[in-house]
Amino acid sequence: MPEKELQQKELQQNLQQIFQSLKPKHRMVIILRGLRELSIKETAEILGCSEAKVKVDYHRALKIMQKKCLIPTMGGLYDELAK
Repeated sequence: MPEKELQQKELQQNLQQIFQSLKPKHRMVIILRGLRELSIKETAEILGCSEAKVKVDYHRALKIMQKKCLIPTMGGLYDELAK
């Protein structure tokens, strides 16, 4: 397996482990906001909480993930984690 593919696989495994270590509320907000790219309002409606709570939980989840690993800037969610 070429080194680049191996690094990609390791990164995916690392991200999956970190993602699974998040609290369920943080995982959901990452899925809805970061991966499905829903608005704060849409996410709040789905989760049955305030928009402020969505903002706080999303920010906290990103910070937790950022602290647990170094993620290269690749756009989208990765850019947010690099902040």
